[in-house]
Amino acid sequence: SSCFVATTFAAGKNPPSVELGQDRFGRRLELTLNDVPFHFRVVTPGRFQMGSPDDERGRYDDEVRHEVTLTREHAVGQYEVTQAQ
Repeated sequence: SSCFVATTFAAGKNPPSVELGQDRFGRRLELTLNDVPFHFRVVTPGRFQMGSPDDERGRYDDEVRHEVTLTREHAVGQYEVTQAQ
């Protein structure tokens, strides 16, 4: 499958360089815009359980574990966002 990157650019600006790759953790996407790198992990479509199990330490009382279905892939930031980004 492919990962789609959509970005809006100001007139006269260079588009970012985009590099797709894979490592032992899965697919990754690296985007550099104005010399500032952005690192993403590709999350593929599928189902998973969101929320903490009932017996997890530190779990809040109002958490409800439920199934989530992703119907398309997403790129999720791997690190915290910096001021430069």
